Amino acid sequence: MFCPGIPGAGKTIIASIVVDELESRYGNESDDGIAYIFYSFQRHDDQSQKLESLMASIVRQLAQGLSSLPEIIESLHEKHRIKGTRPSVHKISIALQFIIGRFSRLFIIVDALDEVTLSPYHNYLMFRNMPTLEIRAAKVDAMEYLSYNLHKPPLFVSRDPQLQQDIVTNITNSVDGMFLLAQLYLHSLVGKISPRAIKSRPNDRISSSKTYDSAYDNVIDRINGQVTDLKNMAWDVLTWITCANRLPTTVELKHALAVEPDESEFHEDNIPDLDDIVSVCAGLVTVTPDASGDIIRLVHYTAQEYFERTWSRWFPDGHSNIAALCVTYLSFDSFQKGICLTDADFEARLDEYPLYSYAAKHWGNHAREQRIKERVMMSLLENTPKRHACVQGIFALRSYSSYGDYILQVPLGFTGSHLAAYFGLTSAVRIITSQCDESYMVDSMGRVSLEWAAYNGHHAVVKFFLENGVNPSEMDGGGRTPLSLAASMGWFDVVCEPPTGISR
Repeated sequence: MFCPGIPGAGKTIIASIVVDELESRYGNESDDGIAYIFYSFQRHDDQSQKLESLMASIVRQLAQGLSSLPEIIESLHEKHRIKGTRPSVHKISIALQFIIGRFSRLFIIVDALDEVTLSPYHNYLMFRNMPTLEIRAAKVDAMEYLSYNLHKPPLFVSRDPQLQQDIVTNITNSVDGMFLLAQLYLHSLVGKISPRAIKSRPNDRISSSKTYDSAYDNVIDRINGQVTDLKNMAWDVLTWITCANRLPTTVELKHALAVEPDESEFHEDNIPDLDDIVSVCAGLVTVTPDASGDIIRLVHYTAQEYFERTWSRWFPDGHSNIAALCVTYLSFDSFQKGICLTDADFEARLDEYPLYSYAAKHWGNHAREQRIKERVMMSLLENTPKRHACVQGIFALRSYSSYGDYILQVPLGFTGSHLAAYFGLTSAVRIITSQCDESYMVDSMGRVSLEWAAYNGHHAVVKFFLENGVNPSEMDGGGRTPLSLAASMGWFDVVCEPPTGISR
């Protein structure tokens, strides 16, 4: 069955109810298989939302319903566990077909399929000749929700039955089948101080390509109407959720909000409460469970679209602010110790500094999007122990654990030029080269800075090194040249485009 619906109609809630009902009815039946997938609009680039990961998730869920694990699943898992690799779509498909055959009846629920691109498979996802049921918020449901939650606005509302009825009627007429609008409009009433202010809320049906903009504008007005500290925290939260390279976990975000400019150590007593973090955002954010920990995200993809359209208005310095904060975090005195020498020490560092992994992996990406002060950037690049700790945070992966201490399976001897080239920070590369040319220095993998720039497809940095005479044919310890590295990663503009291309 295909169940389409307008944005905010409640499709995800309905999908959750269906899953719960199926689990209640058939969860204990060995002949019935149940699996579900909920796509996330803010995680479309995550590995977890790639086709092979989604298929593997279905295999895992169905396998959990069997009394014993099929040999084909065990052998596939063991083979790739030892190698530290992931099975191909073809291999997972074979396993999925096998395990489906073990059930007499199968239920698979997929939510928000239209919010993800499974290229090149997306065009095959066509719904033809099947029952269709449109999901739409019924007026009676919206009215019941509003009536139940009217205790949240000011006390004068609860003392005026007619005002309550007007609120319910006006909002119900405005939402036009979009349940999310009812929630947003209700949140917008909080903080109003008179019936007149309440009555000025939306009471006309909204219909345009920007259906939600009016509601989100009202939420923004409420955020900006808070006292300065709460308003600033709300915008810091929204900056992270909107501009970060991936959704932050709640622990990561709490640490990010606790960092103060130019501080040399972290202060635990500066960490805000999660309930306050959610509250100051006036209904725009929510917390959901995730394999990596609870994540905080925008309440709906229409909010994401709203901020994408108005990004420069709300977050003009979003990337530079995140980059500077990450550099501050990586520059804490505790990182002066440099790299960790055991897995246990590294994991203890991750536990003590939950933002460490994100900061190490992404500070340079944000700095490439929007430049930060050279003083801030160079303070990390020129500090050898802290730079090496950053590099370990980038490259240390548990998937290498079968080869010994995984925290040591990282490139050592990374210079400031290596790290700047890795992130594509052209200005930093120029500064370092002008002060002390590190472009010919190699790391433990035998790579010069050019090779890391080529590996990550940083066109401008590659061009700079080539123009300054760095040999594009130099091989690293594995016999790879900048050309082969760029080609293997699909950076064909770096390989071929004149006059910058490595192969010229």
